[in-house]
Amino acid sequence: MSDESQKYLTEADVTPESIFNMRRCQVLKTLGLSAAALGMPDVARADVLS
Repeated sequence: MSDESQKYLTEADVTPESIFNMRRCQVLKTLGLSAAALGMPDVARADVLS
């Protein structure tokens, strides 16, 4: 493998840490909301007097 075929990443090629963390938080919140929504049908079907 020659040196010409290797590409080295520069700082401009990498996602800034602040953007990465922001998107990571958004994904985790979405997953949490999805999990909560999946658990809601059982609560909605519960009898009021049970």
